[in-house]
Amino acid sequence: QSDATSVHSRRWSAIIFVDRKQETAVLNALLKDAAKRFPDEYSFIRPNFLIGYSTMQPTEDLSTSQHIQPMDSRKQ
Repeated sequence: QSDATSVHSRRWSAIIFVDRKQETAVLNALLKDAAKRFPDEYSFIRPNFLIGYSTMQPTEDLSTSQHIQPMDSRKQ
């Protein structure tokens, strides 16, 4: 296996979405623990998390949203 294809020579990025805020802390702790306990396999893992929220409306309500308008009605 060449250095160009080695797992440790490449930069990896991932985004994981969860349903509940509590899951972020648990998943973060699990990934940190795996990287610490098994450095030969997982030293490249450096987890962190960001908590946000969504203001998405159900699909049937999109036509009444003040933030979403048909393309032809937007000011140019």
